[in-house]
Amino acid sequence: MIDNDIDVVLVAPPYNPVLIDRLSEGKWDYYNSTISAMELKYDITVIDYLWDDSWVEDDFNDFTHASREGEIKFAIDIAPKLDDILQ
Repeated sequence: MIDNDIDVVLVAPPYNPVLIDRLSEGKWDYYNSTISAMELKYDITVIDYLWDDSWVEDDFNDFTHASREGEIKFAIDIAPKLDDILQ
């Protein structure tokens, strides 16, 4: 897609903050290094919700699946970002 001048957006979804807090130090290192490598290697846009503190436990049904409220919150937040990229 990049070779054909198609904008690429990599979206890292949010996770329940309870899950993030329960993982031991360094468990997200693979994630952080992968995101950094992707940004350096390719001309892409990264929207990273994993470390966004605005996500709260009520936004999720469990550790990884958004509740209906979380889905709406996600859509409201990402829509203008995608609009900017598409213009």
